[in-house]
Amino acid sequence: MTWMTTVIPGAEFALEHLLQLALSLIAGGAIGLERERSNQPAGLRTHILIALGATLLMQLSRYIALPPTGGDPGRIAAQVVSGIGFLGAGAILRFGGNVKGLTTAASIWIVAALGLVIGGGLYLLATAATLLVLFTLTTLNQLEKRMFPDRSVKVLEVNLRDTRINTDTIVAILRRHGIHVSNIDVTQALEKKTVKMKFIVKIAEDTDLKALYDEINAVDTVYQVKLEQLR
Repeated sequence: MTWMTTVIPGAEFALEHLLQLALSLIAGGAIGLERERSNQPAGLRTHILIALGATLLMQLSRYIALPPTGGDPGRIAAQVVSGIGFLGAGAILRFGGNVKGLTTAASIWIVAALGLVIGGGLYLLATAATLLVLFTLTTLNQLEKRMFPDRSVKVLEVNLRDTRINTDTIVAILRRHGIHVSNIDVTQALEKKTVKMKFIVKIAEDTDLKALYDEINAVDTVYQVKLEQLR
């Protein structure tokens, strides 16, 4: 009976697990929401699932370490740390010499770490770390833009309903507006007869974006133009 009581968690232990999962949902959700608002490939649900998964695995690690098995509680956690890199790599996109998604990949890694910390019962540390991550992603991002405006590289996405369009048409428009193009990525969907063009550009702060959008939209078959920060 003593063995059963030791190995099988009681109500108090189960409640702690549920609270840990709730805290993981909040931490992962807060960071994921910021990524979602920035139109990143890994957003709200992805970060929540990573945090919950890491917490569950850490809970399992602690359970394995209970008597009579007494296993190593760090083995599963170590696999999470090494394995999360593969998921983070999926958020990284390369455009020539420019890379987008490194910040999101880092947020995936830190969310997994938060899940492990919460599963380990270090709630104050997890809360402080979550606030620091949000501070880094929001406040420091705005500060960085003000301090280094010349480093503000953006991605201009132009979607067209014709696979025959030449990129020179869009590039000529960009140059007329004094916009420097460093790389171009073109994706064709032949079955839908559409083309997605992504231009890595440097745009001056005083650029008339409305005039730019109007000129690009005036090109036949263009149906969508988007501009976002390269992060």
